[in-house]
Amino acid sequence: MSVVFIDTNALFKGKTVFEKLIDMGYNLCTSPLIIYEFVKVIDELVIEEKNEERRKLYKRLRRRLPFLLRDLEIEIIPHELTYTELEEAYNVMHEKDVDIGDAMIYILLRRKGIQKILTYDDDWGRMDIEVVQ
Repeated sequence: MSVVFIDTNALFKGKTVFEKLIDMGYNLCTSPLIIYEFVKVIDELVIEEKNEERRKLYKRLRRRLPFLLRDLEIEIIPHELTYTELEEAYNVMHEKDVDIGDAMIYILLRRKGIQKILTYDDDWGRMDIEVVQ
C-alpha cells in the first residue's frame, strides 16, 4: 500500500483532505518534527491574533491535533537523524534551496522509502518526492 507523508501546512487544510486520501487507499504518516512545527505556528498565531474568536479557533485546532492523528490512524514515524544524514540534510538545504526542516523531512522520506507528500509548499517541487493534493 502506498504511503503519503503529511506536511505541516497540510494540517491546516482540514480532515476531508485526509479522508479523501484514505478513501483512495493511502496510508498516512507524519513525524514529530511536523507536530512541533504545527504547534509552534499555532502558538504564534494565538499570540499575534487580535480577534478573540480566531484565537479560540487556533486553540481548538491545537487541542484537536492528537485526536485527528489518532482518529484517522495517521502514523507518527520516528525522526532519528545520524551525523551522516545531518550532513546530507545540509547538502539538500543548499542544493535545493529549502529550509533545514524540509531537508530533514526529505532525508527521512528517502530513508523510509516514502515517495509522496501532502503539502502546499512550492519548495517540494524542487525535490524528487511526488506532491499530492
